[in-house]
Amino acid sequence: MSLKKIVAVIISLLLLIPISKNWISLFISTYEEYKANENKDEEPVTIADEVKEEEEDSIVISDKMTDAETQEPVSKKNQESVKSGNSDIVDINDTPLKYIFLSDHNIAICSDASITGETAYLNLTSITIPAKIRINGEVYTVTKINTDAFHNCINLMEIEIPSTITDINVNTFCDKNLEKLTNITVAPDNPSYSSEGGVLYNKNKTKILRVPIGIKGNFEIPKSVTTIGDLAFCFCTGLTNIKIPSKVTAIGYYAFSGCSNLTDITIPKSVAGIGNFAFLGCKNLNVIVDNSKKNVEYNTSTFQGCKSLKWAK
Repeated sequence: MSLKKIVAVIISLLLLIPISKNWISLFISTYEEYKANENKDEEPVTIADEVKEEEEDSIVISDKMTDAETQEPVSKKNQESVKSGNSDIVDINDTPLKYIFLSDHNIAICSDASITGETAYLNLTSITIPAKIRINGEVYTVTKINTDAFHNCINLMEIEIPSTITDINVNTFCDKNLEKLTNITVAPDNPSYSSEGGVLYNKNKTKILRVPIGIKGNFEIPKSVTTIGDLAFCFCTGLTNIKIPSKVTAIGYYAFSGCSNLTDITIPKSVAGIGNFAFLGCKNLNVIVDNSKKNVEYNTSTFQGCKSLKWAK
């Protein structure tokens, strides 16, 4: 018997006995609702479909939770990076470098040997100097690199200098142990120093400060340079030819000392003075001075160890 007939029979029986009109209305409304659903074309929802919908909902919730979990630490890291400038604040225990305290809440990178006598720097191939260091909860700004700071870095190939460094000792990179160093990079917003092609300059590139010892072959000094700094090319044994631009007016002391494989260099007319021992130990060098003896200032130590001098007529 169909559901329609069953409902009709029940209604007929109820009409024969005394009963509240509310019950009759309930059955009638139930029957009408059934009829309305019967006429619809939608397929009935199965238990499997309901389970599937619940699973899809749970996946969406899971994805949202994952995003929230990953975004929170990234957000914190970004905030800390902004606070510390170009690099994150680094805890003193997370860096192999050694530091000494200066005044005004600043610190300097110093020689490992001068503090502990250890050789912690021996295996370092790359160094990124942090802008700020956290020590016992206090944050200090790294502003200086002391003499012989990287004396034990015999495997060092590259070093990154942050914007906070404003004082680099002239002897810092003049060390035979740094024979693998080929790249010195300075943060673009550093107010005192700049870099190009791995070479260290003053901010506006008018003075060349340090050519890494590991650079080999020919080297052309940029045309913006007017001064070759003290010890600028010291111990660059891999260089064979250096081209000095016509705007250079001064060459510092020991500027090319120890460049034992340097064979050719021309000193332009613009150079008015050459520092003591500027070409000390350049045993394979034939110096061509594009000037006259009376106009260029130098002493007997300037070209000590050079094979010969050729003065322009």
